[in-house]
Amino acid sequence: MKKLVIFLVLFFLMQSGSGQAILRYQADSLIKLLPSLGTGTAATETSLMLANFYLSKDNQSNADRDSAAFYLSKAKLQSSYLHSPHTHGYTLLTESRLKNASGDPAAGKRLNAQALQLLKKTTDKTLLGKAYYELSRYYTNLDDSLQMAIRVSLVDTAVNLLRSSPDKIELAKDLQMLGDLYKVQGNYSKSVKTLKLSLAVYKSINYKSLQGVYILMDEDNVFLSNYQEALYFGLLAEKCCLETKDNSMQLCQVENIIATTYCYLLQEDEAIPHYLKALTVAKRFRDTAAIYLLTEDMCGVYLYKGKPRLLINLLNEISAKYSKNGAYAKTWTSKNSYLRAYMLLDDYKMSTIYYESVKSELNNPQVQESRKTDIYMDLILYDIKYHKYAQAYRYWNNYSAIANIRHNDYERTRSYQLRYRLDSCTNQFKSAFHYSVRFKELTDSIFNEKKNHQLQELKVAYETREKDVSIELLNQTAKLREAELSRTRRTKNESIVGICILLVVGGLFVRQYRIKQKAYQIISDQNEVIITKNEEIVYKNRALEGLVQEKEYLLMEIHHRVKNNLHTVLSFLTLQSKYLTGEALEAIKVSRQRIYAMSLIHQKLYLAEDVKTIDIQSYLHEFIAYFRECLDPGNNIKFILDIEAVRLPVTKAIPVGLIVNEAVTNSVKYAFPIRKDGVISLTLQRKNDLIELIIADDGIGISLDVNNTDFNSLGIKLIKGLCNDLDGQIIFESAVGTKIMILFKAEIQEQDIATS
Repeated sequence: MKKLVIFLVLFFLMQSGSGQAILRYQADSLIKLLPSLGTGTAATETSLMLANFYLSKDNQSNADRDSAAFYLSKAKLQSSYLHSPHTHGYTLLTESRLKNASGDPAAGKRLNAQALQLLKKTTDKTLLGKAYYELSRYYTNLDDSLQMAIRVSLVDTAVNLLRSSPDKIELAKDLQMLGDLYKVQGNYSKSVKTLKLSLAVYKSINYKSLQGVYILMDEDNVFLSNYQEALYFGLLAEKCCLETKDNSMQLCQVENIIATTYCYLLQEDEAIPHYLKALTVAKRFRDTAAIYLLTEDMCGVYLYKGKPRLLINLLNEISAKYSKNGAYAKTWTSKNSYLRAYMLLDDYKMSTIYYESVKSELNNPQVQESRKTDIYMDLILYDIKYHKYAQAYRYWNNYSAIANIRHNDYERTRSYQLRYRLDSCTNQFKSAFHYSVRFKELTDSIFNEKKNHQLQELKVAYETREKDVSIELLNQTAKLREAELSRTRRTKNESIVGICILLVVGGLFVRQYRIKQKAYQIISDQNEVIITKNEEIVYKNRALEGLVQEKEYLLMEIHHRVKNNLHTVLSFLTLQSKYLTGEALEAIKVSRQRIYAMSLIHQKLYLAEDVKTIDIQSYLHEFIAYFRECLDPGNNIKFILDIEAVRLPVTKAIPVGLIVNEAVTNSVKYAFPIRKDGVISLTLQRKNDLIELIIADDGIGISLDVNNTDFNSLGIKLIKGLCNDLDGQIIFESAVGTKIMILFKAEIQEQDIATS
């Protein structure tokens, strides 16, 4: 059985691959099987799979890391006896993951490099690909172009190794990560293409939780200005969350990206419900960072749609519920939103209060220089609205300087547009016209540049698509030709095989027919011999059955006669006892009980169907009942019987009955000299192939010298002699009362009384 379990585990390991993740129910099965695997490759690989299972869990806890460390220590202990680069490399890779998860990335990276060197010597591409992917996770600074390039290269290597791996989930996950990295690099077309491959792998294994891939594809298409395509993937992500019952913060991210895509499509009314759904999820998890970010996005929508009251109510609610002492209301972003809302409401008093508050943020060191353009823009709009043009010109100069320093064309267009409005309000029409022209030129330039970039993207995508189509057509043509040739070869081979089979079957049929004919003749001759022998056997069996039945009848008759003779002796003794007194009378009584013990056995054998064994439980109960009737009327001794249903042969039953008679008689005579009440217990239990007989009383006890062979007592000598007849062992105890324990071999199986 143990070999079978080990074989099954090895088969499972070979099927799953060393680096492949396992599910919860698989981990539970492996935990149960692990103790039966002993030491060796199967035990080591199983321990490593369990360690990686705990390291791969989402929202990993300290308990998960402790479990991973436990199974890793078992694997390291077992792998020390093995000289396998694969096992040793797998162990090092698992240890590197644990070090990284425990906050020691330097040690983890060093162990990962050692694991790579060993795994390169093996043929396990799955585990090698996993090692490359794990190594990429140590390059975390994505703003560093060198680290980003190294990470992309490592993940791409992992993907190429995993293409032929059975672990499709790992391949799809690595493709998803590669697509995400391309997006960070700004290569959105390549990101979309890679994510489509990831999606195809996920769908090939019927994987359901695809919302992460759909979110990335939504974002890529937003950057490519394919807003309809982006919205399509966003809604697919929402559908996946509903189908998989994903109510985590990922649902918040999905609803937020859908709302943002609607805003790009200028469908703000459609965006608001999705922002509200995202905000509901963020509130449920009390994720204040997400709540503040969503609030800012919704404020922008409310301003664009001209709904300042909704904006103010939202800001008041978030500030009261999700920030201490209204901290959120004091941030520069919320102040800007309040200022714009009150300006839309023409509330000069509140607008002025927030104008001063926003202006104070210019001296706030926590506000980045790049974000001050938004502050200057709101201050300029306030000054234009309330005719404070001199101050507006000073703020515009600061705004324009920042835009030029940062070489940001988008901010330049906004500065030109603000200057045009400002000059128009101050009747400087020549300057207003100049900035209007510059605004139009820069806007057209940005549009053309973006359009050219999109055309280049489309051209590359078209050329790639054309090449893919051509390659696919060539592959299909080759496959059709190969299929046709294969079908022709198969038809030819099938015909040849069919003819050969027919010839072989025909020859076998003829040979089988001849063999059957010979066998039939042989069988006919043998049948005649068998019939004759069977008749002889039946005749002999009947004769033997008659002899056995006759023997049993004779045996029953013997038991009947012995029982009658013993009863006759009992009658004589009873008559004789009427003329005796003192010790003679007592001797007669003891002799009667001994004879009754033997007589009762022969009576039960005579009445039972089985004339060779006796049910000792029924026998002892009946004998003690008889013994109780023979006691003096004033004697109040209580008997407790615990007799197991055991059948014993006559050679065992008679000594047992006589021993019980002698022991109980001694207890009645000597155990209770002062009092007339007491307890005598009788226990007979089977223990494996031995029978344990215990006769005990709660009387005054006997001398400890009783265990000596020279102890001078007829009753004790009889008990010892009868114990020798049983080939048993006897022990006397006298701690509380007297206790006699006898152990002897059963020699016959236990049976239920109902079936005897």
